[in-house]
Amino acid sequence: MRNYILKRLVMTVFVVISAAFLIFTIMYFIPGDPARLLLGTEATVEQIEAKREAMGLNDPYLIRLGRYLYDAFIKFDLGDSWYTGVPVITELSNRLPRTVFLGCMCVIVSVVVALPLGITAAVHHNKWQDRACMVLAMACVSMPDFWLALMMVLVFSLHLGLLPSFGIESWQCYILPVIAGSLQGIGQLARQTRSSMLDVYRSDYVTTARAKGVAEKKVIYQHMLPNALIPVITIIGGQFGRCVAGTIVIEQVFSMPGIGSYLSTAINSRDYPILQGSIIVMAIFVALVMLAVDLVYAYVDPRIKAQYVAQSKRRRRVKQNG
Repeated sequence: MRNYILKRLVMTVFVVISAAFLIFTIMYFIPGDPARLLLGTEATVEQIEAKREAMGLNDPYLIRLGRYLYDAFIKFDLGDSWYTGVPVITELSNRLPRTVFLGCMCVIVSVVVALPLGITAAVHHNKWQDRACMVLAMACVSMPDFWLALMMVLVFSLHLGLLPSFGIESWQCYILPVIAGSLQGIGQLARQTRSSMLDVYRSDYVTTARAKGVAEKKVIYQHMLPNALIPVITIIGGQFGRCVAGTIVIEQVFSMPGIGSYLSTAINSRDYPILQGSIIVMAIFVALVMLAVDLVYAYVDPRIKAQYVAQSKRRRRVKQNG
């Protein structure tokens, strides 16, 4: 297992550095002069050139890339905003907990709603319960989250006045964003749970448990569900990463001061340090989430543990014989 963990850690570091390299390269080759954007159209050529020199924009690509990677991963400095002068790392550290909390709530709601739907559909395969659950799951998957967010603001905030449409002042402010952010996850997770449950429904150990007279609920929740959850864990981890890294629309619609709204503002103003820093932080977070999912997957799936245990035994035998 130690080799498995080390292998995943190396892959995580590679993914994060690749994301930093990619976002810097994209920002470098995007048309437009950042110095001219900052100074405005009335700036002279001398002023623009002096600004470019002060910002280090006249240096070659490789020098700027090396300096950026060194500052980001050695000095832990993501730069300052070009417009406000506030360090990007400071602003991200204030906003990240709000985005993570929103993502956690979306995943929790998705799991709590989707698992019973998927189990019910699998247990009542080809019956009306199965069709009803899958129609609901398909509706959740097909519904665009930004459209749903706007519709909920119009209905529950403007017309009915039941829930706030923006801010984070109270727990009611999170109700609409969590619903809008969790529906697609509910649909995907319910369909995956149903498929996984059907894969193990007629397995030998399930048939043996039923032959022994074990109660059906015990067969479902103690024999079928633990084995069916192995692929579902990967889906849950991926949804958590998407919820945190894909909250731009949700936070923008509900005016929530998280990373998504921060990144959206930076895109509109072309504030490159914020763009690059936000993407790196999101890449680190998603990579860590997927690392945790891989470790949980290895712990749950006995085949992975058996594979690495066998490899360790072979290496020990080779050392002893050598």
